[in-house]
This record gives sequence, C-alpha cells and structure tokens, in this order.
Amino acid sequence: MAMALGLTALLSLVAYAYRAAALYGFGHSLPMALYSALSFLLLALGLLFARPRRGFARVIMSATPGGDSARWLLPVAILVPFLLGGLRLWNERAGWYSAELGMTLMVLSLILIQLIIVIWNSTLLYRADLQRERIKQQLHHDSLHDALTGLGNRARFLQRLETEARRARHYQVPCALLYLDLDGFKQVNDTLGHPAGDRLLQAVAERLTSCVRENDLCARLGGDEFVVLLEDTSRSRAYEVAQRILAEIAAPYTLDDQPARVGVSIGVALGGPQTESAEILLKQSDVALYNAKHAGKGCVHPPA
Repeated sequence: MAMALGLTALLSLVAYAYRAAALYGFGHSLPMALYSALSFLLLALGLLFARPRRGFARVIMSATPGGDSARWLLPVAILVPFLLGGLRLWNERAGWYSAELGMTLMVLSLILIQLIIVIWNSTLLYRADLQRERIKQQLHHDSLHDALTGLGNRARFLQRLETEARRARHYQVPCALLYLDLDGFKQVNDTLGHPAGDRLLQAVAERLTSCVRENDLCARLGGDEFVVLLEDTSRSRAYEVAQRILAEIAAPYTLDDQPARVGVSIGVALGGPQTESAEILLKQSDVALYNAKHAGKGCVHPPA
C-alpha cells in the first residue's frame, strides 16, 4: 500500500511539473493538490523505511551488490525519464523540433540509458559472483590444507589414502606411506621460541616437497608429524625417497640468524594387493615409526 501511495503521489507531482491536469489524481474525479502529493510521497517513504530491516527497505540499505544496485538505479529510474520528458516538452513548446522528433529522441535516450544500466548492473553482479566463487574456492582450499605449512592436512591425507589403498587393493597399483616424526624439534622450540619453531616446520615442508614427485602427497598431521604418500611406486623407490628425506631434513637450518638442526624418524608401510584398508596401512606405518624412534634417531623402519 505504501508503494502504491508513493507511486500515485509521484505521478501527481510529475503531472504538476508537466502541467498535465488530467494526471493530478485518480482519474478526473479525485484531483490531488500539490501539497497533498508531497505529503503522501513523504508518508509513503516513511512507511517503507519505518522498518529498515524488513521488505524492500532491507535490500536498499544492505551492503550487498543488490543494495548498491538499488541505491544507484532507483534515483536514475525516477529522475532520468522525468528530466527527459521535461526537456522534450520544453523544446517542443519552444518550437525547436516536432512532437514526432521529440518522441524519437526521448525513446532513443531511454534505450541508451537502459543499456548502460543493464551493462553496469550485469558487471556488478558478475564481479559479485566471481568474488563469491573465489571465497568458495579459498574455503575449500583451507579445509584441505595446513594453515602453517601449506601442505595437505589430515582430512586431505585421509581422503587420498583411502583412494590409494583402494587402487592398490583392486587394481594392484602399489603405493607407499612414509610416517615422519622430527627428532629434536622440542629443543628448537625451547631454545629459540615457538615462532622459530613454526618457521622450522615451514622449511621442513619445503624440503619434503622437493623430495617427491608432483603427484605424490605431503601432509602435516599436526605438531611435528608429517606423512608422505607415494603413489604407483616400488619398494626400492620408497626407500630411496626415505633416504633422501633423511638427508634433506638433517641439513642445517638458520632461524633468526641462529643455527638449528633436527633429524627425522620414518616408518614405512607398503601398499599392494594385500592391503586390506587405509586404516590398516596407516596403522602399519604408525607401528613402523614407533620402532624407528626406538631404534635410534634418524632411522627408517623397517630397514630396506
């Protein structure tokens, strides 16, 4: 009702501006005075925005692409036709051109303005869709990656492990799981501080990534525990990668201009047609890591 009242009052105001007596009110029987039209228009606006969090007012006042578009387009939709119509009538009365030419110019102007509005609004919505898609992709990425190192997280690792265990079991495509635990990481945290420890974990992640192929997966399970999942690999290559990781991780680090060293213990589990499940493969690598830790620092278990 407020919108109907506002449109009626706006029609009367336009009629007064154009001196069109037939449009002062509801037909010819109920004329609306100029001050009444102004009052009704203000009353309608007040009713529409009395509850700014409901209805169309919520859209207009929202910080969204729809709200931005409405705030720009509503004044244009009201003022531009009004100004064009007034300009046409003024030029006709001045005798500058005929009524037909005035109507043609007005229609062409409105078409051009509407095209500009459509292009602008479509661009605005397109950018909003792109931003929404980027946010969606970022959330998906964050849900599968470790925030500190950028490696895969536990969720991504478990998904991939399930896939590789199924391939090994059904299609006889061998895989290998390397379970890693850093030796001496607590000492780095205690002596250089946790920020230095975080930078050390990031450096370890970079070295791990350099030791494997692009289609292999490196993930951080938490703390100083990492896993490396090698797909379509042989036993000999799995141990070759393990030895390469031992050498890379053991190389010295520089943290805050201070030298630091850590080692790594690695448990190896091999997947093949005999692999029963991803859980068993993970348990086998965990047991192998436990044996490697107790055999001495910097060990791979079982031995090659």
